[in-house]
Amino acid sequence: MKALKESEVNSISLVDNKEEVRDTVNLFLKVFRDYSKPLFESEIDNLYAKEAFLNDRIQSVKGSSNIKRYFLNTFIKLKKAKFNILDVVYGERDAYIRWEMVLYTKGGTKPLKNLGMSQLRFNSEGKILYHQDYWDYSEILQQMPLIKHVINTMKDNT
Repeated sequence: MKALKESEVNSISLVDNKEEVRDTVNLFLKVFRDYSKPLFESEIDNLYAKEAFLNDRIQSVKGSSNIKRYFLNTFIKLKKAKFNILDVVYGERDAYIRWEMVLYTKGGTKPLKNLGMSQLRFNSEGKILYHQDYWDYSEILQQMPLIKHVINTMKDNT
């Protein structure tokens, strides 16, 4: 909540500046649809403001260089990832992007899927100042065989 409140001071209204952020949103969609390391490395600085904040439900990260490092680390941990973009909506101050996340883990045989949404807020340069993801991490855990077994065992005992 603190980062959201802080971003209000430096963010722009999309009612008056929607066109200024459309290129950033389109780039965001491209980067996450393709989710490749070379594309991410080349475009991340065009997406995020230096003082940007990211919370993807797993970790909170402050600063564009830390956000870049965080995302680049995902390429070490995953075999592949992609985001199927389902919808983009613009509000008064924020853009909301609804997506299906598809993760291919290095040891897994089937992709892990989850629905979610990203809330993006922008600075006067049109770069992302605030990025908050909303998704249910437990749905991913329930798709992992060992954890699924433990959860189902717990459900059976209640």
